[in-house]
Formats: sequence, C-alpha cells, structure tokens
Amino acid sequence: MVGRIDKYGFLRIQRPSGEKRAECPSLHEKTTCGDWCALFGEPYPFIGADDSRINLELCATSLIFDTLVDERELIS
Repeated sequence: MVGRIDKYGFLRIQRPSGEKRAECPSLHEKTTCGDWCALFGEPYPFIGADDSRINLELCATSLIFDTLVDERELIS
C-alpha cells in the first residue's frame, strides 16, 4: 500500500483510480482521517519479515505501507 500524510495532516491512500483522502469509519458524520485525531499515531518502521515497510496506528486498526511519505513540517 502506498500512502501520504500531506502538509495539512490529511491521510491519503493511493488507489487504482488515484490518490484518495482516507475517511474515518468511526464517526457518524463524514470526516477525513488525519493527525488532528488523538488516536492518529506517528509512523514507525514495521517489525517483521520486510522491515522496509511503515506502520501507522489509527483508532481502530493499523495500516502497513510499502511507502508512506510524511509531508508535515517538524516542529523544533
């Protein structure tokens, strides 16, 4: 899976039809998944057979990406 956290914190996932914003399945109203949610984790290396993948923990699951670009600016 290929994904991106854009500079605004939106999680985007590459689909066959193009890149899509990830929608939150946990809320009754339609909202986009992003780093403003307290349950949105920070990307970290996946520990497994292929350690080049990236794990991202979300509210109800973890997503494992082959490529995950984080475009957010780091706060120093």
